[in-house]
Amino acid sequence: MNRRVRLVVVAEDRQTEMFLRRVLLGLGFTGRDLTFRTAPKGMQAADRWVLQMHGAEAKKLRANAHAQPNTGMVTCIDADHHAVADRHAQLDAAMDAAREPKERMAWLVPKQNIETWLRVLGGAEADEVTDYKRRGHEPMPCDGEAAAFLLVNPEQPTSLPSLRMARREVERVRP
Repeated sequence: MNRRVRLVVVAEDRQTEMFLRRVLLGLGFTGRDLTFRTAPKGMQAADRWVLQMHGAEAKKLRANAHAQPNTGMVTCIDADHHAVADRHAQLDAAMDAAREPKERMAWLVPKQNIETWLRVLGGAEADEVTDYKRRGHEPMPCDGEAAAFLLVNPEQPTSLPSLRMARREVERVRP
Protein backbone atom coordinates (compact mmCIF):
# COMPACT_ATOMS: atom_id res chain seq x y z
CA MET A 1 0.00 0.00 0.00
CA ASN A 2 1.37 3.42 -0.95
CA ARG A 3 1.68 5.93 1.83
CA ARG A 4 0.30 9.40 1.35
CA VAL A 5 2.66 12.18 0.42
CA ARG A 6 2.53 15.08 2.87
CA LEU A 7 3.80 18.56 2.08
CA VAL A 8 4.78 21.66 3.99
CA VAL A 9 4.03 24.71 1.87
CA VAL A 10 5.83 27.99 2.59
CA ALA A 11 4.05 30.96 1.04
CA GLU A 12 4.71 34.69 0.97
CA ASP A 13 1.09 35.84 1.28
CA ARG A 14 -2.54 34.69 1.41
CA GLN A 15 -3.01 35.04 -2.36
CA THR A 16 -0.12 32.69 -2.96
CA GLU A 17 -1.45 30.28 -0.33
CA MET A 18 -4.88 30.22 -2.00
CA PHE A 19 -3.36 29.58 -5.42
CA LEU A 20 -1.02 26.83 -4.19
CA ARG A 21 -3.78 25.13 -2.20
CA ARG A 22 -5.89 24.84 -5.36
CA VAL A 23 -2.95 23.70 -7.49
CA LEU A 24 -1.95 21.01 -5.01
CA LEU A 25 -5.54 19.81 -4.57
CA GLY A 26 -5.67 19.60 -8.38
CA LEU A 27 -2.59 17.36 -8.31
CA GLY A 28 -4.37 14.90 -6.02
CA PHE A 29 -3.35 16.03 -2.56
CA THR A 30 -6.01 16.33 0.13
CA GLY A 31 -6.34 19.12 2.66
CA ARG A 32 -4.96 16.77 5.33
CA ASP A 33 -1.79 16.25 3.26
CA LEU A 34 -0.91 19.97 3.29
CA THR A 35 0.51 22.17 6.04
CA PHE A 36 0.76 25.84 5.13
CA ARG A 37 3.25 28.28 6.59
CA THR A 38 2.25 31.72 5.33
CA ALA A 39 4.08 34.92 6.17
CA PRO A 40 2.23 36.94 8.80
CA LYS A 41 0.95 40.25 7.52
CA GLY A 42 2.93 43.33 8.51
CA MET A 43 5.49 41.63 10.76
CA GLN A 44 8.59 41.97 8.55
CA ALA A 45 9.57 41.74 4.90
CA ALA A 46 7.67 38.70 3.63
CA ASP A 47 10.56 37.49 1.45
CA ARG A 48 12.91 37.48 4.45
CA TRP A 49 10.31 35.53 6.46
CA VAL A 50 9.93 33.01 3.62
CA LEU A 51 13.70 32.45 3.43
CA GLN A 52 13.91 31.90 7.20
CA MET A 53 10.92 29.55 7.32
CA HIS A 54 12.11 27.75 4.19
CA GLY A 55 15.50 27.06 5.78
CA ALA A 56 13.96 25.79 9.02
CA GLU A 57 11.40 23.56 7.28
CA ALA A 58 13.97 22.15 4.84
CA LYS A 59 16.31 21.24 7.70
CA LYS A 60 13.45 19.47 9.54
CA LEU A 61 12.46 17.65 6.36
CA ARG A 62 16.00 16.45 5.74
CA ALA A 63 16.55 15.44 9.37
CA ASN A 64 13.43 13.24 9.28
CA ALA A 65 13.77 11.95 5.70
CA HIS A 66 14.77 8.45 6.81
CA ALA A 67 11.70 8.09 9.06
CA GLN A 68 9.26 10.03 6.88
CA PRO A 69 10.23 9.43 3.25
CA ASN A 70 6.83 10.53 1.90
CA THR A 71 7.18 14.13 2.98
CA GLY A 72 8.18 17.12 0.93
CA MET A 73 7.91 20.84 0.63
CA VAL A 74 6.89 23.59 -1.74
CA THR A 75 8.21 27.10 -1.30
CA CYS A 76 6.85 30.05 -3.23
CA ILE A 77 8.65 33.38 -3.05
CA ASP A 78 8.14 36.36 -5.32
CA ALA A 79 11.16 37.20 -7.43
CA ASP A 80 10.29 40.90 -7.17
CA HIS A 81 13.26 42.61 -8.87
CA HIS A 82 15.61 39.63 -8.51
CA ALA A 83 16.30 37.07 -11.20
CA VAL A 84 14.46 33.77 -10.70
CA ALA A 85 17.81 31.93 -10.63
CA ASP A 86 19.00 34.27 -7.85
CA ARG A 87 15.94 33.42 -5.76
CA HIS A 88 16.61 29.71 -6.32
CA ALA A 89 20.17 30.26 -5.08
CA GLN A 90 18.82 32.10 -2.01
CA LEU A 91 16.51 29.18 -1.26
CA ASP A 92 19.40 26.70 -1.54
CA ALA A 93 21.56 28.90 0.70
CA ALA A 94 18.78 29.17 3.30
CA MET A 95 18.88 25.41 3.80
CA ASP A 96 22.69 25.25 3.78
CA ALA A 97 22.88 22.94 0.74
CA ALA A 98 21.44 22.69 -2.74
CA ARG A 99 18.57 20.32 -3.42
CA GLU A 100 19.33 16.84 -4.54
CA PRO A 101 17.64 15.81 -7.80
CA LYS A 102 15.39 13.24 -6.07
CA GLU A 103 14.38 15.40 -3.12
CA ARG A 104 10.66 16.12 -3.00
CA MET A 105 11.16 19.90 -2.92
CA ALA A 106 9.76 22.47 -5.35
CA TRP A 107 10.66 26.15 -5.64
CA LEU A 108 8.03 28.33 -7.30
CA VAL A 109 9.27 31.83 -8.06
CA PRO A 110 6.84 34.14 -9.84
CA LYS A 111 8.67 36.95 -11.60
CA GLN A 112 7.45 40.00 -10.12
CA ASN A 113 4.74 38.35 -7.98
CA ILE A 114 1.95 35.77 -7.99
CA GLU A 115 -0.46 38.30 -9.48
CA THR A 116 1.61 38.24 -12.68
CA TRP A 117 0.88 34.54 -13.10
CA LEU A 118 -2.76 34.96 -12.13
CA ARG A 119 -3.25 37.58 -14.87
CA VAL A 120 -1.83 35.33 -17.58
CA LEU A 121 -3.57 32.20 -16.30
CA GLY A 122 -6.82 34.17 -16.27
CA GLY A 123 -6.36 35.05 -19.94
CA ALA A 124 -5.01 38.61 -19.70
CA GLU A 125 -1.73 39.95 -21.04
CA ALA A 126 1.16 40.38 -18.60
CA ASP A 127 4.91 40.68 -18.57
CA GLU A 128 7.54 39.90 -15.97
CA VAL A 129 8.57 43.55 -15.52
CA THR A 130 5.30 45.20 -14.47
CA ASP A 131 4.15 44.91 -10.85
CA TYR A 132 0.52 43.68 -10.85
CA LYS A 133 0.23 43.24 -7.07
CA ARG A 134 -3.12 44.33 -5.64
CA ARG A 135 -1.90 45.90 -2.40
CA GLY A 136 -4.54 46.39 0.26
CA HIS A 137 -7.04 44.05 -1.41
CA GLU A 138 -8.35 40.73 -0.19
CA PRO A 139 -7.05 37.69 -2.08
CA MET A 140 -9.04 36.92 -5.19
CA PRO A 141 -10.52 33.48 -5.92
CA CYS A 142 -8.24 31.63 -8.28
CA ASP A 143 -9.78 28.23 -9.03
CA GLY A 144 -9.70 28.80 -12.80
CA GLU A 145 -6.13 30.09 -12.69
CA ALA A 146 -4.98 27.05 -10.70
CA ALA A 147 -6.66 24.73 -13.20
CA ALA A 148 -4.99 26.63 -16.06
CA PHE A 149 -1.62 26.29 -14.31
CA LEU A 150 -1.99 22.51 -14.28
CA LEU A 151 -2.57 22.60 -18.06
CA VAL A 152 0.65 24.52 -18.74
CA ASN A 153 3.03 22.34 -20.73
CA PRO A 154 6.49 22.91 -19.22
CA GLU A 155 8.07 22.04 -22.57
CA GLN A 156 6.18 24.71 -24.53
CA PRO A 157 7.23 28.36 -24.56
CA THR A 158 4.97 30.77 -22.67
CA SER A 159 4.91 34.52 -22.27
CA LEU A 160 6.22 34.01 -18.70
CA PRO A 161 9.34 31.85 -18.42
CA SER A 162 8.98 31.77 -14.62
CA LEU A 163 5.55 30.16 -15.02
CA ARG A 164 6.91 27.40 -17.25
CA MET A 165 9.75 26.78 -14.79
CA ALA A 166 7.28 26.58 -11.89
CA ARG A 167 5.15 24.05 -13.76
CA ARG A 168 8.24 21.88 -14.15
CA GLU A 169 9.10 22.37 -10.47
CA VAL A 170 5.70 21.29 -9.19
CA GLU A 171 6.20 17.87 -10.82
CA ARG A 172 8.94 17.24 -8.22
CA VAL A 173 6.29 16.84 -5.51
CA ARG A 174 3.50 15.10 -7.43
CA PRO A 175 2.06 12.22 -5.33
